[in-house]
Amino acid sequence: MDYYRFTCDVKKIVMDFDKLPTIAQPMGLGNNESVHIGFLYQANEKLTLSWGGGYQTNGFKDKYLSQSTPDVAGWNANVGLVYKTKCRYGDLDLGAYIIRGVGHNKGGTLLNPVEVKGESWIIGLGGGLKF
Repeated sequence: MDYYRFTCDVKKIVMDFDKLPTIAQPMGLGNNESVHIGFLYQANEKLTLSWGGGYQTNGFKDKYLSQSTPDVAGWNANVGLVYKTKCRYGDLDLGAYIIRGVGHNKGGTLLNPVEVKGESWIIGLGGGLKF
């Protein structure tokens, strides 16, 4: 289990263009916190399974939610496996992981309400060689 806190205080970002007027986008970027929990199960000496999940808050204050700052609080879940074997160069680890994340946030202002939904799938493959 782990806990993560990102502390920031960014009031606005200024975008300067060659042929367009300069734009100052209010940001309201503040603290962002997340908590994760995960488990490992060693099925045998070659195969290890993992699974877990987490929750992360949104870093932008709700009134600053816009198309330029589409931030959501949300959940993720993940599964993975690592296969360990030996090859002629040393110990070889091969891994595969799938992460699913979803989030939703409503914000903006009374005259400009904004709703943001986010979802993602991440598929990863990796390997390592210890020689």
